[in-house]
Amino acid sequence: MQSDGSAMGAHKMCFDVASVLWQGARPYQEDSLLQDFVDDGARGYVVLADGMGGHAAGDVASGLAVQTVSRSLGQAIHEGEDFETNIAAHLRAAVRRANRALADEAGGASGTARMGTTLITAILCDARLYWTSVGDSPLYLWRDGRLRLLNEDHSMAPVIDRMVEQGELSAEAGRNHPDRNALTSVLSGTEVARIDLSADGFDLRPDDVLIVASDGLQFLDLSRIECILAEMAPHAPSARIPAIALVLAAQAAQAQDGGARAVCSEGTFQLVEGQVCQVGATGRSGFDTSLLTDANGRPIQHTYRSFEQAGAGAALLQALDNGDITADG
Repeated sequence: MQSDGSAMGAHKMCFDVASVLWQGARPYQEDSLLQDFVDDGARGYVVLADGMGGHAAGDVASGLAVQTVSRSLGQAIHEGEDFETNIAAHLRAAVRRANRALADEAGGASGTARMGTTLITAILCDARLYWTSVGDSPLYLWRDGRLRLLNEDHSMAPVIDRMVEQGELSAEAGRNHPDRNALTSVLSGTEVARIDLSADGFDLRPDDVLIVASDGLQFLDLSRIECILAEMAPHAPSARIPAIALVLAAQAAQAQDGGARAVCSEGTFQLVEGQVCQVGATGRSGFDTSLLTDANGRPIQHTYRSFEQAGAGAALLQALDNGDITADG
């Protein structure tokens, strides 16, 4: 599981990032996300928040949390020479400041007193991953054809799954338990019950794919996500990440619409893939557009940044848009 960074010599790990956001059938969007990387792509962060509390509350909470984390980490990651030695402290401070920002907002604005949000921040620095999370927004690693959940799930789902394993509930009762998605920790401006923090770092390999997601991705089985990732694996690195993001978004939105839920949730996620690049290479912005719509014509917003040749990604995205590559599975 460990990678030897010294073997890279005159090379380094750079990161391609694709972000996707769709609103679903709700009249408002409660998810927020942001990515920020230095010009050479060797370090940066992605942050995602899934708000709760309804219109004028959940969207405020998630947006405020993401903005606060960005302000907390932005200057340090671009200018701090000793950034990596203090990553754990930076992550703790970012969570603390985001929670304080929610407390201040809830105390001064009507309609936001019961707002809250999940929060997950992943920092990528010289082929190592660090993260902190509160709530149930997952951080997945795809490696060797398998998905693995890296962060803690702060919901009742793990508790209910243990009850199923111990024979206290049937598998069907566990899957459909009304409290399955109830959160056990959240940012709300009050004391945070649990914070997951990876302070030591996790070594990444070239071609690892990270998925930082809101709960909209839960409508797809992990086996289906693994299949999508595997199907796109033969394509060039700068092509597959944006295409994977759009296919996952289209299929997750379709799965929501095909389900029994009266209101389809929004969805948000970010994909990150590490590639070995020459020292001194510079990043290029890729795409910032809505290339697809879901089954009901609602837009899927998409942003992509690559540190390789953008042309390969453009070609694959055009093929996807033309229907040469299908997004409906």
